[in-house]
Amino acid sequence: MRILHIGTEKTWRGGENQIRLLVEGLNQRQAAQSWIAYPQGSQGLKRFAELGPVVALPSSSSADPRSVFLLAAAVKAHGIQLLDAHSSGAHSLALWVKALHPELKLVVHRRVDNRLKPRWSTRRKYLTPAVDHFVAISRFIGRMLGDFGVAAQKVSVVRSAVDPLPYQTLERKLCGEKWRHRLQIPDQTLLLGSASALSSQKGPDVLLQALSQLGRISSSAPSRPWHCLIAGEGEMRPQLEQMVRELKLSSQVTLTGFVREIPELLSALDILLLPSRNEGLGTLVQEAMLAGTPVIASAVGGIPEMVHSGETGLLVPPEDPPALAQAIQKMRVEEKLRGQLVAAARQLINTEFSLNSMVEGNLAIYRSLLTASPAGD
Repeated sequence: MRILHIGTEKTWRGGENQIRLLVEGLNQRQAAQSWIAYPQGSQGLKRFAELGPVVALPSSSSADPRSVFLLAAAVKAHGIQLLDAHSSGAHSLALWVKALHPELKLVVHRRVDNRLKPRWSTRRKYLTPAVDHFVAISRFIGRMLGDFGVAAQKVSVVRSAVDPLPYQTLERKLCGEKWRHRLQIPDQTLLLGSASALSSQKGPDVLLQALSQLGRISSSAPSRPWHCLIAGEGEMRPQLEQMVRELKLSSQVTLTGFVREIPELLSALDILLLPSRNEGLGTLVQEAMLAGTPVIASAVGGIPEMVHSGETGLLVPPEDPPALAQAIQKMRVEEKLRGQLVAAARQLINTEFSLNSMVEGNLAIYRSLLTASPAGD
C-alpha cells in the first residue's frame, strides 16, 4: 500500500513524533510505502527526510492552492492510494486533494480535545462522506467526535504511544545525580518537573502558583527539600520568568529551556507535574511512566485513561493550584505511595499503550479501507 501522510505544523511536537513512530513501524514491517508532506522550513520536513521520501509544501496554510496541486501531483506520480491527515490544516488540504482524486481513501487523525464548534464549515469538514475514517488518539476524543455527529462506524480509537527503548538502558540514580550536579543542588533534594511547550494549554502558570503554596501546607511527616525543573520553550516564557521572580521561587525553580534528552530528564525526576488545561492524551505521561517517575496531572481530555487517581498516579482538577499543591505535598512525603504508583503505571503502559498496538491499530484501518477499494493491493 502507498500512503501519503500530511501535516501542516512548523514545529516539532507530540503529533510529529507520533507520525515518526508510525512510519518507522510501517517501515519495519515492510507493510507500506510512506511519503510525508510537511511545509518548507518546518522541523518536520527536515527530520522526516531521514525516514523516506518527503513532499515540501510551499506553506503551512490549509488554503494554499499551490499545496493542493502539489499534493495532487504527488498522488498521481507515486500511485498513492491513501491520504492520512495528521492535523486540522492537513484535514482541509486532504479534502481538496480528494476532490481532485476521488478514488483516494482518506483517514483523519484527531489528536486534540478542543471542542468542535457547531458552525457550518466545521460540520461540513467532519461530517462529509469524503472522510473514510477518523482515528481518535483517546476514548475521550472518540466520544467527542461521536457527540458532534460522526458515525460510530467511522471512528476508531488508536491510542498514541511512545518508544520504550530509550528508557531501558537509563539508570534513574545516575540521571538524578547528573541533573542535581548540573543545578548545583544537594543530593537529597526532591526533583519535581515538567517537560512540554511553554503554552497556556500545558498550564505552567498553574504549576508555579501551586509551587508557591507548598510552604504554607502543614504536614506532620518529614519532607525533603525540593527543586522544580520546567523544560521547554514557548510564548509564555517571559511571563513565567516574571512569575518566578514575583512568587520568590528563583532559588527553587529552573526554566531550563529546550532539553533534547527528554528520557534522561524524566528519569531524573522524582515527580512529573502536568497541570494541562486540555490534552488529547498526553504522551508525556506515558514517557514518565516508562521512566519510573510518578505522575500528578490534570483530569482533562485523555489523561484519566492513563492516570487512574490513587492507582497509577494522582489527578487534580484543571486550573486549581491549591489542589495541585496538596497533591504535590502528598506525594512528596509518601515515598511508599510513589513506589506503588510507579509499579502500577508501568504495567498499564506495557499492556494498554504499547507502541506495537499503535502501529498495528493504524495498519489495520489502512488495510480495511484498501481491501474494500478496487485500488487496494
